[in-house]
Amino acid sequence: MKQQPKQMSKQVNGQKVSYQLYPLVNRADEGLRQTVPMFDFNNPTVNPRDFAISLAESMVYHFGVGLAAPQVGVPVRAFAMGAGNQVQVCFNPIITKATGNTAFEEGCLTFKGLFLRIHRPERIEVQYQDFNGQLQEAVFEGLTSRTFQHELDHLEGRLYTTLVDRYLLERSYKKVPANLRKLKAQEQDWIRRNTIQQAANRVLEAKRIEALNASLSFKTPEVTLNVPASGQ
Repeated sequence: MKQQPKQMSKQVNGQKVSYQLYPLVNRADEGLRQTVPMFDFNNPTVNPRDFAISLAESMVYHFGVGLAAPQVGVPVRAFAMGAGNQVQVCFNPIITKATGNTAFEEGCLTFKGLFLRIHRPERIEVQYQDFNGQLQEAVFEGLTSRTFQHELDHLEGRLYTTLVDRYLLERSYKKVPANLRKLKAQEQDWIRRNTIQQAANRVLEAKRIEALNASLSFKTPEVTLNVPASGQ
């Protein structure tokens, strides 16, 4: 049975933000092998802003640097990419120009622990729409370029496992158990460091509020009432 997304919420700049935390679909899911149609902002199948937040949060939750909508079972032509506070969600992305050629090991949340050496253009010029439907243009190189291309492949129903020969694929699969152990250790370390950072942030916030309250505090001035003597 297909897992349902979890309803989540968090505080951002003092405001409550609600979103959905999507589970990853199985690698055998047929949606991963189908081309996703263009997203129509005039007749949207999902709220683009809410979906963008949910997709970005889901990517971070699964420890990814990229996550396409088909990977969570949603047929929307969009993907999230980035890390930390630098996450962007791209709707209807296209590559307008590509130059160079480099080979680098790529991973994928759908095939966790499987790393394949893939040849891709080094530098790309792209266009995409943000969740407001506004057209954006950018130039990407290095890891960002590779991530954009990998996620765009997902929207075309193309998996990175089809970009290498069978011998390399079989040899790489044998390394998956060891890679999963390394990833697990890295994730646990990230969780530990993130927990410590969150605790430190709470302490700093408490001190900030305490200092703010202290700066706003004031002493009630002493008031002496001159009460006239009886008969005056």
